[in-house]
Formats: sequence, structure tokens, C-alpha cells
Amino acid sequence: MARGYVAKTSTISIVAGVMCLLALVATNPASVGPIGVTLWFLVLLAALSSFAALICFLVANAFTQKQASKPAAWRRGFFIGGYITVLLALSSLQQLNFRDGILLALLLILAEFYMVMRK
Repeated sequence: MARGYVAKTSTISIVAGVMCLLALVATNPASVGPIGVTLWFLVLLAALSSFAALICFLVANAFTQKQASKPAAWRRGFFIGGYITVLLALSSLQQLNFRDGILLALLLILAEFYMVMRK
């Protein structure tokens, strides 16, 4: 069961990462326009989220006796991937400052705490 999950997650991460790299090399923001840039950030979100989910799942399986929760791994992966993607998007708009990074991190920590304690 975990082998299929790892294979699917790593495939999503690799395909989305290759798509991001190809778009980065082959185009520029002026040629793709705002929709293309938005799509690039969404593909980056998919790549980073699936990679972070894979790492969270593998680390949880390595350090616990029972099978790790796949939804929890996806949630944590989405939080980590979303955090990095939002920071990169804000940086590309030249709107990122230290306070925004800290506030976003605190928001994600609070959301994760809420999701864990809700069970």
C-alpha cells in the first residue's frame, strides 16, 4: 500500500518539477503573461507539495511503528509547499518582507495545530 503511494507522489513531484524547469528555461514572464505566470506558480505548488508530502510520509514511517497517515502527510506537504510558493510569489512581486514571512509561518503553524488537535 505504501509503495503505491510513494510511487504516485514521487511521479507527481518529478513531472511537475520538470514542467517548472522546462517553462523556466523555455519562456520568460513577459512572453507567457500573467496567466502563464500564475499557472507556473500552481505547477510549482504541486511539485513542492508532493515532494514535501513524500518526505513527511517517509520520515513518519521511519520513526513510528505504525503506518503513517497519508492525509496528514498531504496536509503537511501542502502547507510546506504553499509556504514556499507564497514566499516566492511575494518575492517575485517585490512585496516580501521579514514580517510577512513570519506571519505566514505562524498562520500555518496555527492551522496545523488546529488540524492535529481536532482529532
